[in-house]
Amino acid sequence: MDLRKLKYALALAEMGNYARASEKLFITQSALSRSIQALEQELGMILFERQSNGVRSTVAGEEVLAGARDLLRQANSLERNIALMRNVELGKLQFGVGPVPGYVLLPRILSATARERPRLKVFAQVQSAAKLVELLLAEQIEFLIADSGQIAGYRGLEVQALCQHYGGLFVRRDHPLARRRKIKIADLAEFPLASPAVEGLDVNQLIRNKTGDTAQWLGHFVCEDIAALKIIGLESDAVLMLSELALQRECQSGEFIRINPLDIDQDWSITLAVAFLSGRTPSPLAAQLVDQMKDMLIDAGGVELT
Repeated sequence: MDLRKLKYALALAEMGNYARASEKLFITQSALSRSIQALEQELGMILFERQSNGVRSTVAGEEVLAGARDLLRQANSLERNIALMRNVELGKLQFGVGPVPGYVLLPRILSATARERPRLKVFAQVQSAAKLVELLLAEQIEFLIADSGQIAGYRGLEVQALCQHYGGLFVRRDHPLARRRKIKIADLAEFPLASPAVEGLDVNQLIRNKTGDTAQWLGHFVCEDIAALKIIGLESDAVLMLSELALQRECQSGEFIRINPLDIDQDWSITLAVAFLSGRTPSPLAAQLVDQMKDMLIDAGGVELT
């Protein structure tokens, strides 16, 4: 059904006169008359009857016009919502982030979005990389942000690097290891380790040297909640294995310090990446938020990739 014809019919019913209705619509009387006749032929019923001073709607016409009002109202609402979605002011987005980007990004991106675009519906999850991939492949989220090394091997994903950051081993400032001038691998075996889950990581391999030393961490506490890991590090002798992004403020204040065992051979660089399903075009909202989150990561200390 032609919405334009319905609009013309509503104008004619409102004005009660072809001349006034055509003026309101900025069309000629003959064009309006042809449009009404075409609509009546299409519907198979008479919508208007002529009177000495104009026209009025028939009983059947009243029913059609009532439905036309609702239909045009819905069409206008849909058109407005599409414009809002195109301008990223309205819509729904579901995405997931790993523990470190979640800790760094979510408070910033969600508060900024709530402030600037309060009509949006945004659902964010913090999970391990493996769980996020499951959610993405099941189409329960539109994209994920995590360590590229943990998502690169999956099929069906398009992965794009966002920035690089660095991890390491950290202890509270009054930790027994903080007082040692030189730290070796064997020294770490006296303390537990606390870290997010890292798929495929053999934490004891970090503590073994090239001579076949069999030393192991005293224990390993795995948690995806960065705030909880910080408390573990502050209130126990656990050594934190974390990203510098997550401990930036605490390291600047001296609350935590980084320790560098002399005989450990480990590359602590980590690349954060965003992953979408292969062949899917990101929604305007997703594309814009990913760009904003990349800028936030770099502002928080991430290294921009060239």
